[in-house]
Amino acid sequence: GSGGGGNAMCAGTTLPAKATWTGTASMSDNAYPPAKVFDGDNTTRWSTGTKQVGGEWLQINFGAVVTLNEITLFTNNDDYFRHYQVRLSNTSQDFAAPILKEADGVTGTIVIPLAAAKAGQYLTIRQTGADAAGDIAWWSLHEVSVACK
Repeated sequence: GSGGGGNAMCAGTTLPAKATWTGTASMSDNAYPPAKVFDGDNTTRWSTGTKQVGGEWLQINFGAVVTLNEITLFTNNDDYFRHYQVRLSNTSQDFAAPILKEADGVTGTIVIPLAAAKAGQYLTIRQTGADAAGDIAWWSLHEVSVACK
């Protein structure tokens, strides 16, 4: 057919439903568990429940190897990560996997387009900064979405 601009690796790709994903984290506040980050509700959140010091992480297990080329992170408060690294791997908690994106965090929506589609089962987001203001800003994420376009 006509058209174009799509990614050949993404053709026919179906991602597992968010309801089948599982989440783990280096730490979580009991009221804000990892599952809140993929519940489809931007008003709920996952949170560490402690001040950002660097080294905190959140991992999403898709339950199967997925192919994706876009990751969207959403937060809407001051609890955004101060600096982050995003990785995709077939190994749980693989902090040696190639970094797909590394940047300073901001509040709001962060869309991370990947130069090429990547495959893996575990998406790991690591908070590597510290809260320089010295206040008690936790690290929270409201929603994580992925796509293969």
